[in-house]
Amino acid sequence: HKMPKAAVDWLNAAPVGGQVRGGRAIVSGDLDDWPFVKQNGRFEATARIDGGQFQFQRDWPALQQVEADVAFIGNGFSLQGRGALAGVTIPAFQAGIEDFGRAELAIVAKAESDAGQMLALLRQSPLHKSYGDTLDNLQAKGPVSATFDLLQPLHAKSPPPKKLAGIVDLKGTQLADKRWNLAFTGVRGKARYDEGGFASEPLQVVHQGQPGVLGLRAGSGTRDRGQVFEADLT
Repeated sequence: HKMPKAAVDWLNAAPVGGQVRGGRAIVSGDLDDWPFVKQNGRFEATARIDGGQFQFQRDWPALQQVEADVAFIGNGFSLQGRGALAGVTIPAFQAGIEDFGRAELAIVAKAESDAGQMLALLRQSPLHKSYGDTLDNLQAKGPVSATFDLLQPLHAKSPPPKKLAGIVDLKGTQLADKRWNLAFTGVRGKARYDEGGFASEPLQVVHQGQPGVLGLRAGSGTRDRGQVFEADLT
């Protein structure tokens, strides 16, 4: 029942700080049969994490102010709660490895914040490597929410690529790009993103006092794969 070394390393490195309260454990069965994958016993350990810090991904900021419940049951673990990521409120998240043998880390989270704070977070993320020029020149302000869904294999040898996807919901946001001296207010609508890029649905905007519809696409979201970035305004 060995875990891949990469999974062991992740479990050792991910918890950075916090207090563990209310810990309890149940073991039923012969420990030689652990983790009881044949339903011949049960292992369960649960606790509450207060003021926790978790480094889920080395190239992303650590999740701070974590209040969560952690459970190690059988051959996996789960962590559910809330926290903050580089100033962005995370009202709900779930993280875990269902089977230590397969060693696939899954994270699902919701974020609510000011668009400026979320933009600052993205500048500290791996996305800055691919979209640094855009992120550095973009200015944003106003309410926004987002979802984040990650499946990260932690296999020791030749892991398959991670899967990342989510939705950003702009709720009357202000957007501006210093490169082209463009500014939009009242931006409303959603954009979907993955590990390769993003594409918005038609966004309702106000530009120079006139209502319009804005479309934004980059990377894997472009209609013409020969283009790195696409935008249209009508």
